[in-house]
Amino acid sequence: MDENSDGSVGSAGSTLAFSHHAMKTWWQVRISGEEEVYAAQAAHAVFFITDRVESLMSRFREDSEIACIAQLPPGGRQRISHDVFECLSLALEIQGATKGAFDVAASLGNVGNGGPGWSLDDSSHVLVIGEAPLRIDLGAIAKGFALDKMAEELEEWGLNRFLLMSSGSSILAGDPPLGEEGWSVRLGGNADVGEVKLRRMALGTSGFAMKGSHIVNPATGEPSSRYERSWAVAASAAEADALSTSWMNMEWDDIVHCCMARKAGACVLDPGGQIRESGLSGLLKRNTA
Repeated sequence: MDENSDGSVGSAGSTLAFSHHAMKTWWQVRISGEEEVYAAQAAHAVFFITDRVESLMSRFREDSEIACIAQLPPGGRQRISHDVFECLSLALEIQGATKGAFDVAASLGNVGNGGPGWSLDDSSHVLVIGEAPLRIDLGAIAKGFALDKMAEELEEWGLNRFLLMSSGSSILAGDPPLGEEGWSVRLGGNADVGEVKLRRMALGTSGFAMKGSHIVNPATGEPSSRYERSWAVAASAAEADALSTSWMNMEWDDIVHCCMARKAGACVLDPGGQIRESGLSGLLKRNTA
């Protein structure tokens, strides 16, 4: 089966496909080599998780935890659920690993001061904000986080051969169909870069082609403009999503160092059409035409 990081789907043979709409986008679960009724039941359970993550993390829902955080006064505290705590903990980790290139509190017109301006209390699952109100946007990590939780659910059902996708920009692969090296994913966009074979790993995609100039550089408060498009490969979908966003704000040498430190992979397309890659040896098959 072929998947395109822009969302097109090819033939899947014995693979069953199930679709859902959440977080203002489409989701797909593909399960290979399983009985149809059982696979459909598992997909239903998986999409319940998708909806739960949206209810907790959408900034567009007034009753979500993220929306409630935005109402806290300076110095405010809020106890948060395990899922939100786990997602925010990873966001802080990636922010540190990328030296601030990833920041879930970044917004247009606001220049970062080098720190998150908020913290988490591990013992009580409480979020504590600093001297200014906190507006969190988990759009660059929540979809990947949901995919990771969906994969855990499929594993609980004893289903290991799957591919999960959200809007074509977030993809998580389990084991591939029998006889296949991996799930084939094409890196598209303005340049047909090539394809990767995913097996128990995730791919995140960011760039102008996805939603326009929506990614903010925390260091400048301006839209990211260093690259046209970026891809990140990592062990989890949440990390892949966060890193692909981070790459859009980072110098290439810093991306290479981050890939080495986190055992991740990167591919970027710069405005001049040059393609650079790191950490993808043996995984990315480049087009030569």
